[in-house]
Amino acid sequence: MNDIATFSTEVPNEIFDKSQLNIVGRSKLVVHSNKKLAAPQRKGFEEFRSRLDDGFAAFYVTPGGSGWTSNFGMISEDDAKKTTSAFCDGMHGKRCVLYATLVPEEVANRHSLPQAVTGIVKDAVEKTQSGNFIAISTNVSGRVGTSFNYDNIQDAVKDAIVQCENNVREYQAENISVAYFLERKGYFECELFGVYQ
Repeated sequence: MNDIATFSTEVPNEIFDKSQLNIVGRSKLVVHSNKKLAAPQRKGFEEFRSRLDDGFAAFYVTPGGSGWTSNFGMISEDDAKKTTSAFCDGMHGKRCVLYATLVPEEVANRHSLPQAVTGIVKDAVEKTQSGNFIAISTNVSGRVGTSFNYDNIQDAVKDAIVQCENNVREYQAENISVAYFLERKGYFECELFGVYQ
């Protein structure tokens, strides 16, 4: 697999108050298709619909047959759709159809992150002294990098990106088949989510 793209450590235009960071709560199921599911798809869908605490997620099915793919804990609904679609299409060799998504019951905002990073965000907010910076970077595949309590904004951004890239590499190593299809779509680059003070 290719190395992760290089990044810029330019100072961002906006710095947000750390009190704006929040974790998306319980999700609700949204069904997008009236396709009759085959038995293996129904089994996968039952598991999918039971994971209402896993943030944004998507469930794709093959148009004919019994193939399906799901993905959980994404940063946004769009990210969940992109990554799950890419993996499903690649694994099954045909264009898959969106069957359902999980989206937060409460409206997520620009500063919302999935529950999987609750501990990281809580630590960052609690351990960052007044005047210092928290930087968070994310990736379409749901990986996150966080740096906190930095007095230099450029160092905070650089470290958050490096941590995100390391998490992406770890994800690639643990999920070779998924990584192959996501990398082909260019879904492994980390981007700055935000800087908080």
